[in-house]
Amino acid sequence: MSNHLQNTQLIIKNCPRDVKPQRYGMRPRKKRNRERKTMKRTDITDLFPDAPKESIDKIMSMNGADVNAARAEVETLRQQLAEAEKFKESGEKLQKAQQQISQLTSELDGMKTAETIRLMREKVAGEKKVPVHLLTGETEEACAEQADQILAFANKGGYPQIRDGGETSSPPNTSTRDRFAAFMSDKI
Repeated sequence: MSNHLQNTQLIIKNCPRDVKPQRYGMRPRKKRNRERKTMKRTDITDLFPDAPKESIDKIMSMNGADVNAARAEVETLRQQLAEAEKFKESGEKLQKAQQQISQLTSELDGMKTAETIRLMREKVAGEKKVPVHLLTGETEEACAEQADQILAFANKGGYPQIRDGGETSSPPNTSTRDRFAAFMSDKI
């Protein structure tokens, strides 16, 4: 016998009879206070000792009919509850589906907008002869303005002129050999 089992048995032995230890992971059972009360022939004979058997039979059959009607009503209500639970579950599924539809619709709208902007930028880039990736405008007018600014920057004439004179000391019609010889003669 394992130590755990022995310890449990010792605890149970030493507990008072009205207190039962709770096993690990188990809940104590709830006691039901309601007792089923059904009508019996003895109950009727106790109330009406002089009643004939036919009257008691008639009372019992009427009580049985009432009980059966109540049971049928309870069963009907249980079925209606089960159907309502099914409708509740299907309603929750429908609500989740509607949320997914609205989410997918908004994603689709965003994708359509992005595609429209992309096509508009390609159109402006083709008309103005500028690279598409340089255009960031959201409207055709904004992209056209950006394209004009890009073209104005590109057409300024290349590199800016430097104001240090930038002129050569030898005439441009002499060859490189002659200029090098002139340079070397100055140094020697």
